[in-house]
Amino acid sequence: MKEQLVDTIRYDDVSKPKTTYSDIIKGIQEETKEKKEILVLPKDGTQIEDAKKVKQVVMKTVDPGKENIKILSIRRSGKKGVIIQTNSNADKDKLMTGLMKENLEKEGLKLATTGKLLPKIIIFSVDRNEDMEEFKRNIYRQNLKDTSITEEQFSEGCKFKFTTGRRENKYCHKVFEVIPEIREKIMEKEKVYIGWESQFVKDYMGVSRCYNCQRFGHVAKVCREKQPICAHCAQNRHTDKDCPNQAKEERCANCFKFGKHFRHSTHDKDCPAYIHALEKTIYKTDYSKN
Repeated sequence: MKEQLVDTIRYDDVSKPKTTYSDIIKGIQEETKEKKEILVLPKDGTQIEDAKKVKQVVMKTVDPGKENIKILSIRRSGKKGVIIQTNSNADKDKLMTGLMKENLEKEGLKLATTGKLLPKIIIFSVDRNEDMEEFKRNIYRQNLKDTSITEEQFSEGCKFKFTTGRRENKYCHKVFEVIPEIREKIMEKEKVYIGWESQFVKDYMGVSRCYNCQRFGHVAKVCREKQPICAHCAQNRHTDKDCPNQAKEERCANCFKFGKHFRHSTHDKDCPAYIHALEKTIYKTDYSKN
C-alpha cells in the first residue's frame, strides 16, 4: 500500500492513467469510519500548559475499568491536546456526556469531537493567468451541471487553495479543496473540460513540511522552534543553504531525530517519516458523503 501511495502522489507524468487515490484508500477509509475519537484540550486561562499535563489529568480523572469504557489509545495532538480513541460510539458518549464530562471540565479541560479535513483535487497544466472565477464556473457548467450538485453548492463547496509547479512556467497545477460530493463526481472523470481545453484531474495528496524544524504538519511562519534544523545534515543552528557539511552524505532530519534509518534526503518521497505523515493525513480526511 505504501508503494502505491507514493506512486500515486507523484504526478510529474500526467499523460499516463494511474491508479486512483480512492482505489488505494478504500480499506483505510473503511477503518476510519469506525474510529471514535475525542479531542481533549485545556480551557483558556487554566494552568495546564501542555499535552503531557492534559494526559495526566485525564488519566487521574477517568477510570476506564470502573466506568466500563474500552479505550483503544490515548495520544498527543499538537502542543496542548490529547486524542482519546474509544472502541465504540457508546464508549465515546460516556466520556462526552454526564458526570465524566463534568469532572473533566472541573479539572480545566474541554472536550470536542475530532474534525475531518476536506479532500483536495489537483487540476494539471492550467494557464497561470487564468481568471479563477471563470475557471470555476466552467468546471461546473461543462462537467457537473447535469448532476445533482447545484451551482450554488459547487461555489460553496469548491475552494481554490494554492498553485504548484515551477514559477517561471506559463502553466501550473491548481489545487482545490472540495466537499466529498463534488470530489466523487469529479473523480469519476479522467479529465475535466474547461473552456476550450481539457485537463487531467486527480486526488491531491501532500503534507506541509516546515523549512525551519523540518517536521510535517505545519509551516515555518508558525513554527515554535527557535533554532533551525538543517535539511541536509540534520544538525541544528544552521540551514541547508549555510550547511558546513555540504560535501558529506545527506541525512534525513526527521528520521535522524527519531533514531530511524536516515541515509536519505529530508525531501525524499520514499522517506518513512513522509509516508507516515501521508497516512495520518488519509485518516484525517473525510471522503465519505455521509
